Amino acid sequence: MVAYDSRGGGGPFEALFDDLAITSQLSGRAWKVTATPEGGVVQVGTQVTLTSPDGVTIRYTLDGTPPTKDSRKYETPIVLDKPGVWDLRFATGSGGGRVSDPVMGELYEARP
Repeated sequence: MVAYDSRGGGGPFEALFDDLAITSQLSGRAWKVTATPEGGVVQVGTQVTLTSPDGVTIRYTLDGTPPTKDSRKYETPIVLDKPGVWDLRFATGSGGGRVSDPVMGELYEARP
């Protein structure tokens, strides 16, 4: 944790960080999830496929809310079976059932 309280002045501030490492609990493969087709206007009945490297779990929602560990697990193509707007949000899973903070998404308008 780093904090700076400027109430007592406003002079110059300098800091030195040594041996700082920023890491992710997710492997680089987890960021390579794609949705096919890409968002846009599609026909009712369109199947959306989420593709990820082997071993990466994907959780998703269709109402625009961020996925959680309790959201649906992607296993088969998602069918946009009714007309309207579908706000697909998806995220990769990490160890212990957690879901990554970065959420990806596609917006579809399904028309008859």
